Amino acid sequence: VAVLDWLCNFQIVTNHIDIVKRVKHQREVLVIFAEHSYQPNMNTGKSFNSKNRDIFACFIIGQALKGLQNNNVLINPVIRKFTNDWKKKFTI
Repeated sequence: VAVLDWLCNFQIVTNHIDIVKRVKHQREVLVIFAEHSYQPNMNTGKSFNSKNRDIFACFIIGQALKGLQNNNVLINPVIRKFTNDWKKKFTI
């Protein structure tokens, strides 16, 4: 939950164009997530399973990280909806 919440908060920040111009360390964020086995675009396609708590969470994280690839800092706002859906389904 904490990782998903952090990414949702980070997404809100990246929504502001002035912040996008200032963020220079997206590669470091990707490296830190990779050190914990999180990769951009993980658990997509046949790997996705919305009934599995961990697979669904990793899918959301992977979608957020996808926005940090290629020197980009825009995280798709849909991760906030996905996170809310995930929370409703898997948390009390």
